Amino acid sequence: MKIINGFPPNYRALNARFNIRGKPVFITYGEMVYVTKPGVKLQPQDLAHEAVHSARQCAMGVNDWWALYLKDSQFRLDEEVLGHRAEVRALKDKQLATPEHIKLIAQRLSSDLYGSMVTFERALKLIGG
Repeated sequence: MKIINGFPPNYRALNARFNIRGKPVFITYGEMVYVTKPGVKLQPQDLAHEAVHSARQCAMGVNDWWALYLKDSQFRLDEEVLGHRAEVRALKDKQLATPEHIKLIAQRLSSDLYGSMVTFERALKLIGG
């Protein structure tokens, strides 16, 4: 995966749906990971998360994946759970998975960043926390 500081081709659609302007987010578009805020660094667990999205987008077709992601909240939840689980695994593999880290990941999954699809408690269960 190539890391790019900037915005992916679908940034306008994402911002319209999730109001991400100014937020430090990572957005995978095929084999590229876009870092939308200067100075924010991807950590190994972030790369694990984004690698899941990259593989699944490339298998399905990037545009088809994104169209479904924006339209279907269950698809979006399923995809984000896979990414967040990979993030947790990466932390556990390096013996860095503290309860605080797991809670932060669950908070992100349950946040408005993804459309507030699940409660914090449900997110915690889904990611294996």
